[in-house]
Amino acid sequence: MNNKKLCENCSANCLTCSSNRNCTECNAGFYLKPFDNGENICHPCAEGCSVCSFKDECYQCDKEYFRNGGLCRKCPKNCKICKSENECLKCNDGYHQNGTLCLECPRGFYWLKSVCLPCLENCASCTMHYECTECKPGYFGRTCTQRCSPGCIGNACEQKIAKCSCQDNFIGESCNSCSPGKFGPTCNQDCPKRCWTCDSYENCTVCADRYVGNRCDQNCSSGCSETGCNPINGFCDKCKSSYYGHRCEMKCPRGCLNDVCDRETGVCHQCKPLFNWPKCITCMDGYWGNDCRSDCPDSCRSCLSTTECTKCKVGHHGQICEKKCSYGCLLDSCDQDTGICSENCKVNFTGTYCNRCISGMYGTNCSVSCPENCYGGMCDTRDGICLLGCIPKFHGPRCALVCSSNCVKKLCDWSTGKCNFGCNVGFYGEDCRNSCSDNCRNITCERETGSCVNGCLEGFEGDSCLQGRENGRSSGTTKLAYIVILSFSVGVLVMYAVVTTILLVRKRKNGKRRPKVPLRLRDAVEYSQGRTTCRIIEDSEHVYAEPAEEQTKEGTPMNILQDQVSQEDVKPNSHLYIHPIYSVFQNTPEYEDIDNKILSSGSNF
Repeated sequence: MNNKKLCENCSANCLTCSSNRNCTECNAGFYLKPFDNGENICHPCAEGCSVCSFKDECYQCDKEYFRNGGLCRKCPKNCKICKSENECLKCNDGYHQNGTLCLECPRGFYWLKSVCLPCLENCASCTMHYECTECKPGYFGRTCTQRCSPGCIGNACEQKIAKCSCQDNFIGESCNSCSPGKFGPTCNQDCPKRCWTCDSYENCTVCADRYVGNRCDQNCSSGCSETGCNPINGFCDKCKSSYYGHRCEMKCPRGCLNDVCDRETGVCHQCKPLFNWPKCITCMDGYWGNDCRSDCPDSCRSCLSTTECTKCKVGHHGQICEKKCSYGCLLDSCDQDTGICSENCKVNFTGTYCNRCISGMYGTNCSVSCPENCYGGMCDTRDGICLLGCIPKFHGPRCALVCSSNCVKKLCDWSTGKCNFGCNVGFYGEDCRNSCSDNCRNITCERETGSCVNGCLEGFEGDSCLQGRENGRSSGTTKLAYIVILSFSVGVLVMYAVVTTILLVRKRKNGKRRPKVPLRLRDAVEYSQGRTTCRIIEDSEHVYAEPAEEQTKEGTPMNILQDQVSQEDVKPNSHLYIHPIYSVFQNTPEYEDIDNKILSSGSNF
């Protein structure tokens, strides 16, 4: 305590004191030494002494020391506690008690339960099986199982950290790495050029600045900034503008504003005008080009150029969307490449491209029904023209025209309107719409020209009997013609009578063998073996009478039929022969029967 009555620290090694210069009691290992000025200072005892009165007068020694006179001496190294140099009370590790002595096992052995056991193989000495105190040369570690680097001089290294002195071409605290540019077990082989370190000639581990690759034969990415790239993995320290990626090898999308994008993902922070967010790669609809400032063709929704559309506007298809989808496509939507409708067809449309009307419909929007007189109800889907013709009694492109009522059975050709089976009596022309002259006998005329077939009524002349005949005013030439015709007719009749007489005579003489007689073609008679009646029909130029089917007797026909007859009208098993001498199969009862009837009736029907 000082004059100000404040506590101060005692001097060093003082346990208690009256002032900082006057100790009253010392710490262990120190003693009080008085000075002439009356102060007491604590001085240290001799080595190994814990309590002493003077430096050379020790009363108590530290552990591992023993008293010898007034001094403390150190116990032998094998003793932990001892009374004298030859009397150990407790042994240090690695030693065993043998009476008053601490004995040691031979080098390479350790003591365990009164027996010295061998250390591990590479241990030079140990205190227990897994505690090596020293390794054999070339090994290190707690159990001496790790080898020192071959780069250590003398193959020796420190036991704990394998630290050693290096041979040439080796570096490192443990000499386990080759000098830069060297590789191999003894580090005597050269690495490839620009290779800082390598483990083989094909695999560099560290490249020189701005070089990368397994052999350091590649430059850093051109996208790397001037600071270069990591020589091991090629990762750039920093990317140039418009580049991204670890190695800055990828370019930012062209639409990034100011060519800036995220280093990791490449996503633009903001797009340039007319580019689609967020990728900023494609142009907005209707634009194309590097800066997306060029207009696409009118029908393109999006395009790559003026000749290549990527998407068409609704209702169009084709490479430049120059074609229109079929009107029949539902929602006007179709595949851009093929033109096939994307959805179903509209009502009344059908087909892959929905460009045809369903059966029975036609028109631009397939909303008009085919004409009712079309055969099968089918017509051209574009204009409604009947495809398979018309139902009977109609003609015309759309079968809207009625066949002439003057046609036989009112039937006509659907495409031309010409009567199929000729005209009714009294008419002529392709469509039988022209009337025969009233002056024609039987009002019958030739179909194509209208010329009277059976001549004119009394008082008329000409092909169509349209010219009146004046009595007594015939010229001499006309009279001469009449005389010639009359003479010719009489001659024919005479010859006809003679030939007929000759044939009848031969018939009676020869029995059933009689030849046919050549006859004048006037009347044609169809005789059916299945019935007893004959039918007078028309040849190519004449009209004849036909008896009713129920007529069984000879006489004037009950039914008059005026019509043209073709060979198709002749029934099977019937025979065509000539009036007034009928040509039937000879040597038959019918022949004689008919012949007799004709002769007796005077050939009048």
